[in-house]
Amino acid sequence: DGWRWGVLLAPALLLGALLAGELAVGAGAYIVAYAVCIERGPWHRRIAGLGPSVLIGLGWWLTYRALGFGAYGSAWYVDPGRDPLGFTAAVVERAPILLLGQWAGPPPEFYLMFAPSAQRVHWLAALAFILVLGVAFVPLLRRDRFARFWALGMLLALLPVCATVPFDRLLLLAGVGALGLLARYLLWVWQARRAVGWFPAIVAVALAGLHLAPAVLERTEADLAQYLGAVASTLVRRTAARAHSEAEFYTLLAEQIDDPVDRRTFLRRVTSVSGRL
Repeated sequence: DGWRWGVLLAPALLLGALLAGELAVGAGAYIVAYAVCIERGPWHRRIAGLGPSVLIGLGWWLTYRALGFGAYGSAWYVDPGRDPLGFTAAVVERAPILLLGQWAGPPPEFYLMFAPSAQRVHWLAALAFILVLGVAFVPLLRRDRFARFWALGMLLALLPVCATVPFDRLLLLAGVGALGLLARYLLWVWQARRAVGWFPAIVAVALAGLHLAPAVLERTEADLAQYLGAVASTLVRRTAARAHSEAEFYTLLAEQIDDPVDRRTFLRRVTSVSGRL
C-alpha cells in the first residue's frame, strides 16, 4: 500500500522469526498471501515486492542445510528438501487432519491414537468437512479479497507443519488465518443474512457454536477464578493481620471453613507440611 518501511520491516521481522525457530516458516505464508490477494498493481511488481523476503527465506534454508539440520529416516519428520515426494504424501494425509482440528476438532493428535482403519475414517471425515466448509466459503471468497488473504495465508502456513505428525500446537500460525477468515465469514453472513440462503447461515451458526461459545465460557471461568483468587487473597491478608504466630494463622484460617470434616482435613494437611500445629 505504498508504506516504504514495510519493504524493510517485513523481511527483517521474518529473519528474526526464522532465527527463533523453524515454525516461523509459516509466517512467510502471509507475506505471500498479501502480495497475491491484497496488494494492488501488476503481477511483476507484486513478485518484485516479495524479493527481499524470498531472499531471506532462501538464505535461511541454505544455511539450515549447510549446518546439517533436517531429518532423514524418521517416522515423525519428513524433510521436504530430501524427500519431496514423501512430503507431498504427508501433506495429503496430514493437512485435512490439521484443518479439521483447527475448525471443528478433535485435536489433530487424536489421529495418532487410532488404529489404521479408524485413521482412514478420520481422514475421510476431515476431507468431507473441508469440502462442506469450502462450499460455504466460496461465495465470500469470490467477493472479499481480505477473506482470500486469510484463507490463502492459513493454507500456506499449514504446509511446513505437515512435515511432522499432526499436533494441535502446530496450528499457531495457521490459526491466525483461520481466525481472520472466521470473522469475515460471520460478518458477511450477518450483513447479508437475507440474501445468503440457508446453507451459509447454518454453517455460520455451527462455527459460532464451535468457536465463540467455548471462548465465552472460558472467559467466564477465567473471571470467576480471578474473583475467587481475589476473595481468597483478601481472606488470607485479613487473617494474617489478626494472627500472632504461624500456628494461630492456620487455626484462624481453618475457622473460615464451615464443614468440620473439611476443617480437620485442612489442619491435618497443614500439619503434615509445616509440622507446626
